[in-house]
Amino acid sequence: MRYTTVPTEVTWEELVDNQHSLAPSKYPYFVPNPTTRYLPLDQAGKFVNDRVDLSRLDFYHYVEIGDLNPNSGAVESAIYQGGEVPAESPQGIQPGDILISTVRTYRRGIGMVTERMADQVCSPAILIVRAAAPDLTMEYLFAFLRSDLFIEQVLAFETRGVYPRLDDNATRNILVPLPKQDDVLEYVGLLVRAATAKEDEIRSRHRQILDGIRHELADNQKPNTFAYNEPTVEEVLRIGRFDTGLYTQVFKQHNFSVLNYRHGHKSLPDLGFQAARGTSLEIKALGTRMDSDVPLPGYYQLLIPANISDYGTEDRSAYIGTPTKLKTIRRGDIIFGGEGFGKGRCLVVCEDVDNIATNYHGIRIYKPEASLTESIFIRCFLSYWRSLGMIDYIGVGGSGGHCAPSYFYLIETPLFPEAVQEAIAALYHTPGVAYATPAALNLVSFAAADAAFTAAAGIVELDLAAKRLRARLDAVLDAIARDVPVAVGFDFLG
Repeated sequence: MRYTTVPTEVTWEELVDNQHSLAPSKYPYFVPNPTTRYLPLDQAGKFVNDRVDLSRLDFYHYVEIGDLNPNSGAVESAIYQGGEVPAESPQGIQPGDILISTVRTYRRGIGMVTERMADQVCSPAILIVRAAAPDLTMEYLFAFLRSDLFIEQVLAFETRGVYPRLDDNATRNILVPLPKQDDVLEYVGLLVRAATAKEDEIRSRHRQILDGIRHELADNQKPNTFAYNEPTVEEVLRIGRFDTGLYTQVFKQHNFSVLNYRHGHKSLPDLGFQAARGTSLEIKALGTRMDSDVPLPGYYQLLIPANISDYGTEDRSAYIGTPTKLKTIRRGDIIFGGEGFGKGRCLVVCEDVDNIATNYHGIRIYKPEASLTESIFIRCFLSYWRSLGMIDYIGVGGSGGHCAPSYFYLIETPLFPEAVQEAIAALYHTPGVAYATPAALNLVSFAAADAAFTAAAGIVELDLAAKRLRARLDAVLDAIARDVPVAVGFDFLG
């Protein structure tokens, strides 16, 4: 904890107030820097609560607390007809609003609405900030709300329970540090807009990948017509399973689009791809393990399925120290989540790596002679297949089930022409794209340089830049909180 302190002694009154609990989590308090200027959160931002009367027949983009991405600050939504919206009295939201989950605040359940869609509403369990105080900006408030400084204050001030809640009283007690340098607000605004643009573009690139695969398949079908037939005895005996969606009309129709593709198809094994699980990381298997959230000498970096996003990026890294030799990952490997409701999420390792491993749930799909483009295309097709529910149909078991390597022969992949594969792969990874002389950028020139980078970069490069921008924002907020001068520059993007 950088900003809060747990006392070494408590008074009898404090003990009674906390129901005689001596848990350290009941007693932390925020220690503001004495020379830093602050403004209470309820004065720094204007909170709104605009309830919406739903029309049963209209459609709404609804945001639940789980739609606030804790790693990126992106806001997702689901489309419901008015009579099916989960909340009886949702709140209206609009582009530029900051959404704060009242029950996941400690997990950074905070996002900014960037997409302009009709009839956007959100759960009543979300606080909405629609405007900033005259001396601040919405971008600055967003950066503060996603910083460690805010999260630690939330944990110190809010009432604890099964889920710590952010209430109106907490917004009055939480302090927002105010920058003293005239150029810092503009600097933070540029960083926030740049990071947000990367997250928006990652989602856009992902949609382009899925649409590109869908259109290539649809536009290049042989002159055959799909007809659904109930499974035959021979088919069941050949597959050898009843607990499966392989016999459904939906599965067979989507699979037909690949089997009927004009340029042909092959299963993953027939393409030459092999699969191997990572090392079991249980104590009984390793004997000794030490976990860390930051890299340490001699530790393995863990790239595990639970941290892989829908877009083929790594949400966060974990690290583990153990004397046991783990199976490591190489450039070109596809890491595929084999278990659970997130099964099928996957990414490609696009750079030379060292000392990176995955766990037993992470399936390494590799082909020794494959080009990076081929591996990326297979990853993109697996993501497309997952978006259609095909990985779930192939998988087996309850509670999310699993899709083990023994079922990969059921994954038929289309043999797209090389030029098509390259175009799809370029949306995911564009080697060589970088900021031109980032150390020379300034408050005037950065926006144009950033726009050029964002337009040219693939998902992998956009994700790396977004992570660097978010890390820089946290460092800037830390400097402001400690009343340390902020160096306004962009060399960290180099």
